[in-house]
Amino acid sequence: MKYSYLLVIICYFNFFLPPDALAINSNRTDTNRVNFTITLVNNFGGDKANVDTLWVLCYDHALSNTTDIKLKHSEIFSARAKDGNFYFTIPDVSKPQYFSLGTKVVRGFTTNNIGQKTFFNRYDMFNDFLRMYLMEPGDQINMSITAYHHPLTAFYETTYTPTFEGLGSAKYTCRFQLDYLMGWLNLLDNSDSASLSFTGKYQENNAFDKAISGGLHLIESFRSLLTNVAYDILKADLVSESELSKYNEFNIRKIVYPNEADKTTQGKRNIKIFKEQMLSRKLPYISEEAQLISKSYPLFYLKRFSYLSDLSPSADDLALFTNLKSIKNIPFRDKILTKFLYDYNKSIPHINSIYEETTTIVNDSYYKNVMKGLMGLLVGSPAYQFKLQDKNGTIVSLADFKDKIVFLDFWFNGCSACAKYYKYVLKDVERDFKSNPNIIFITVNYDSNLTKWKDGLESGIYTSNEAINLNTNGQGLKHPLITFYGISSAPFPMIIDQKGNISSYGTILRDKNSLVNNLKELLRKTK
Repeated sequence: MKYSYLLVIICYFNFFLPPDALAINSNRTDTNRVNFTITLVNNFGGDKANVDTLWVLCYDHALSNTTDIKLKHSEIFSARAKDGNFYFTIPDVSKPQYFSLGTKVVRGFTTNNIGQKTFFNRYDMFNDFLRMYLMEPGDQINMSITAYHHPLTAFYETTYTPTFEGLGSAKYTCRFQLDYLMGWLNLLDNSDSASLSFTGKYQENNAFDKAISGGLHLIESFRSLLTNVAYDILKADLVSESELSKYNEFNIRKIVYPNEADKTTQGKRNIKIFKEQMLSRKLPYISEEAQLISKSYPLFYLKRFSYLSDLSPSADDLALFTNLKSIKNIPFRDKILTKFLYDYNKSIPHINSIYEETTTIVNDSYYKNVMKGLMGLLVGSPAYQFKLQDKNGTIVSLADFKDKIVFLDFWFNGCSACAKYYKYVLKDVERDFKSNPNIIFITVNYDSNLTKWKDGLESGIYTSNEAINLNTNGQGLKHPLITFYGISSAPFPMIIDQKGNISSYGTILRDKNSLVNNLKELLRKTK
């Protein structure tokens, strides 16, 4: 019954397919430019919410399925023209690549403490209306994007609904409809969506496999309107993201769901059997070209390869690296090795040796530059010499603590993991070393709103008054300290040794015993 809903949705979409989409390939030229004409329809917030500038961020090498502003990309902006539209010409598009469209201001409504709705702007984020869409050389796209206020959400309350016409528009329409379809499947399969059963059996007809089946039907309905490469890449992204969702569910169930009985030998055996059944299922064919270009396939490949080989990126990093570098397709190998380093550099124990070897293996200049940006986190490399303000406006610099061991904890207000880290790890460790003058505890908050930072300090759930509490001077994620270390999540702990070099960081320091042992080891070196 639910699958029939899926077919109805697909038929509905195709019935309303724009006439311009029916001939998108016949007039395609060899031009290396892409043109966008964008009409933004605003259905909420009045004049205050009107957008006067739009940005396009272009990624000719896609290493992430999100708009990762830390990765190298090109940016083009367009101010609203007199006719009310936005016009973009994107040059030098010589191959299929991805782009995100949006603003550098997040606009919306929130509710204050007395229940009043207030308009807000946030300037430390990229607000993407279209996230990592595929474009091809010669695309001539007319977009109409409707922004409206969503009554069910509290903070990010703006929803954007696009329509597309023009040369090359079918893949844009198909992508939007795929996203819409996945949302419908989640609603229709809220109770029996899980692929995991602890009876040792793979649960057939789960939401993830429905997503692949239904999505492939939808892509197939656009087949005659797509270039061969766009068709293959849309399939690669669909399969990769659906499988990644399945793997994420497996990881969560494996850790959270088992009760005491499930932690027995039988429970562990069921999990093992399920993993084997999950990985043994045949997936649709994905061409080598699509694997290389796809924004989602690299992470899917890494996860699947890790499961199949029973090698964990954090526990078996050297063995996993040895296997990955033997990939025969050199361009694909370069991308996978770069993705491995980029995603796991904060958790793999042998980052230095893996980094050094990878830089000699990888040939692609783009990937070499990505890896160069990771040098700031190599153990033994000089720490960033920051100058930050405390809550009184006093400037504190790393140089103030010469010959000291400096512990840094990066956090933001609203981070539940940060609160748990302080409560269960950092609070006790800070107390145990409180009387030792050779260790300095510093927290670095990267909220761009200073009031929000100070509210977090006063709450007492992220840090104590005993620590030196600093903020990135209101620059949020854009502060050079944050970009130097490539910090995108919190908590992110780090230890700087007495020489001002990075000693350890990341996952290893989120364990209390490991944090204590690392500090004690450095203290022994001072004697």
